[in-house]
Amino acid sequence: MKFFIENKELDSELESIINRIRLRMNGTTVGQMEGRGIRYRVNYGVGFPHLKELASMHRSDYTLAERLWHKEIRETMLLAAMLVPAKEMTIERCRDWAALINNIDLVERTSMLLWGQLPIADELVNEWREADNKWLQILSNYTKGWSVYYSQKTSTQEIDNLINDRLWQEDYFYLKSIAFAVKKMLRVNGISTPKLKNWVKEASQSESEPLKITAQDIISEIQFVDEGK
Repeated sequence: MKFFIENKELDSELESIINRIRLRMNGTTVGQMEGRGIRYRVNYGVGFPHLKELASMHRSDYTLAERLWHKEIRETMLLAAMLVPAKEMTIERCRDWAALINNIDLVERTSMLLWGQLPIADELVNEWREADNKWLQILSNYTKGWSVYYSQKTSTQEIDNLINDRLWQEDYFYLKSIAFAVKKMLRVNGISTPKLKNWVKEASQSESEPLKITAQDIISEIQFVDEGK
């Protein structure tokens, strides 16, 4: 955990936030998340609507958000993603924050709340795609998907760039992140590509269950897009 210089005003605000979080604690949700392999240093199982309500009670401020993030509590990290000003997230700060991401819940939530909305989203996507850390690789795809959704801009080439030989060796979480990005791109682009269609055809006939699930997910989206032409 990162330590900060004492600031009585901020410390009081943080204590108030954490107390409010504790009041909404849900042990059943925590148990369900842990059953899915999702573990945090601390997790109170607070529902997302309650967190959005709590975020609305506080200002958008980098110093506050940074301290919330580095508490490494599920709820404070999600609040940080909601409260941090996008314009203040430099590439160095993004690297510092992303180093703490270690589960799919944090990947999915923060890519939507923060990373996909940043002006430097594409730079982050390109860097994380080549990272040694698997969670950052997965985060790159979710961030790309949300970036396309928010900007409403993509191309067939970007879709094709996601399809490569390594997908045959990847795990379910990574494949799921590819499907997520591809589906967002298809909705914005409005058309599929021959490369994508060939891959999903081959993957759907694979003996790998994760590959077949991923392929079917994308096939359904291709059919939806094609029918809307």
